[in-house]
Amino acid sequence: MSIMRNKELKQLFWAMCSITAGATIAALFISKEAGALVAITCIVLSTVFLVFTRSRYRHIAMLNDYLRRINSGEYFLDLPSYDEGELSILRSELYKITVFLREQNRLLRQDRLRLAEALSDISHQFKTPLTSMSVMAELLSDDRLDSDARREFSSRLRAQISRLTWLTDTLLKLSRLDAGAVKFNTRQVPLRDLLDKACSPLAIP
Repeated sequence: MSIMRNKELKQLFWAMCSITAGATIAALFISKEAGALVAITCIVLSTVFLVFTRSRYRHIAMLNDYLRRINSGEYFLDLPSYDEGELSILRSELYKITVFLREQNRLLRQDRLRLAEALSDISHQFKTPLTSMSVMAELLSDDRLDSDARREFSSRLRAQISRLTWLTDTLLKLSRLDAGAVKFNTRQVPLRDLLDKACSPLAIP
């Protein structure tokens, strides 16, 4: 980053040059030695100022590059250390933001991983009721099937349809969670009821 791109610094630089020239000319009316002394003093002070400003802008450029890399998704970066001052405070605040973004990114990855696993699990669960429904539909089409067996298969078919409906509703809820339309509300449920509900389609009469 060129320090002369800054309009205010450019104006300050030319003002210092003008002051140096004016002070030197005024001192020359006293003596050549005084003029030379004033000119050297002004040049040294201006050089010190420019060196300090250049160093400061170099640190700011490093922080700017750090922010640019964070914006591109790099959260595991080390910030340069500074002595006490404005840059040190700015570095501290940027570090806090980086840690926060890193943690949020980790949690987001975990949520998306759990969601992908849930979607994959539900998609596999579709196969069991579909297979059962296909078998029962074929059995129900048999004219030799007695009325009791027909009622039993019809009841099981309705149970599998109910399970498919539940799986479809769950997929819709998960898609809404992924889109951020709803928030996930965790709650405790009886394990026995949950296991009975999950195993009921596989129970042998």
